[in-house]
Amino acid sequence: MSSTDCPSTCPECSDSPLSLTGNIVGILTFAIGLLASSLAFFIIASGIQDELTALESSLAKSGHQIQHSRRYFQARDSDRDLALQEMEAEMAAALDSTETLYLEVLDKVRRVRESAGSVWTRISWWQRGRQAVASDMARLESEKTHLGSLQLTFLLK
Repeated sequence: MSSTDCPSTCPECSDSPLSLTGNIVGILTFAIGLLASSLAFFIIASGIQDELTALESSLAKSGHQIQHSRRYFQARDSDRDLALQEMEAEMAAALDSTETLYLEVLDKVRRVRESAGSVWTRISWWQRGRQAVASDMARLESEKTHLGSLQLTFLLK
């Protein structure tokens, strides 16, 4: 019959009070890390509606600018000036490409807004969607800059 010197309430006799304290601190650190990362994700994911509202507002301004430019150039009487007639085709092409890109980006943002309640959509937006829309917005700004330079050239002729 073997006898042990350990009391029956001790899980292992080899654990010292210092290692027990270290184990408890490690578990608490892990729990605090999980809580902090969950809180950070919640804060980031809850701001999606504000971000989408800002994007839609910016896109609405772009849409008004495109429509205003289109109405202006459609109302112009350029039949008398051949130089303006040549520029009209380029202007129409620039307006069409800018408007097409505008509608694509607006559609992306609206699809995300419609499904923004699901957690998967928020995660997907945070990981990939934001960068894709930011890239599209940069392309839209580039198209608008090109359109603006064409407008200035048109007005200077």
